[in-house]
Amino acid sequence: MGFRQSLANVGAGLLIDPYFDVEILHRLLLSAGITSVLVLAGRGKIKNKNLPAIETHFSGRLPRNNIEVRKTIDLHDRYVIPDEGGEVLMLGTSLNGVTKKNTALISLPELAAKAATRDAHELIWDEAELVGPKQAPTKTPKARTRTAISRNPKRPSGASVRCPTSLRIDPETIATARWLKLPLGPRAARPVQSGAGIQYRHLQSWR
Repeated sequence: MGFRQSLANVGAGLLIDPYFDVEILHRLLLSAGITSVLVLAGRGKIKNKNLPAIETHFSGRLPRNNIEVRKTIDLHDRYVIPDEGGEVLMLGTSLNGVTKKNTALISLPELAAKAATRDAHELIWDEAELVGPKQAPTKTPKARTRTAISRNPKRPSGASVRCPTSLRIDPETIATARWLKLPLGPRAARPVQSGAGIQYRHLQSWR
C-alpha cells in the first residue's frame, strides 16, 4: 500500500503539508478523499516555491475540484487528519518526496495527542488564507469546546488564539520516532510496531 491508497482509506479530511505541490494536487483530485489542504505561505526568507503553481492552477477553469487549499506561516510538521474520528497520521516527508525517498506514515497512539493535534490545526485552518478555489467548498470544522486552549486568565476576552505548531508528545514516543530504523522491503508499505505504541507504515511509492 502506498500513499494514494492510505489517503483514500482516510476518507474526507485535512492534509497538512508545508511543501505540497501542484502535481500532488492533481493526484489527490483523481484518487483520494482529502478535501482540505494546508500549505506553507512564504514570508521574509521563508519561501515556498510550489505555491505560485498552485495559485495558477486555481486561476483557471476547474470543472472537477473538491479540494480547498489554504496557506499559513504556522506550519512545520505534516499530518493527515480525518474529518470524522479515525487515526491521525504524521507524514515522514512531504508528498512530493514519496517517489524520491523512503518514508513512513506514523499513527499517533494516544487519544490526547490526536485531540490536541486536531484542535490545534482546526484553529490554524480557520485563520489561514484561502488559495483556492475562490468559491471554495469551505471546510466547516465541527463546533468544539476549546476550553483547554482558551482557558487563560491573562488573555483578555476576544484576544486571538495562537496555536502551537509543534505539539508535545511523551519522551518515549519522541525517542522512538527519532531513532527507529525502518527496514526496506519489497512491498511499498508494511506495518512496523514500535515500543511506544506507534504504528509505522514504511512507504516507497504512490501505489
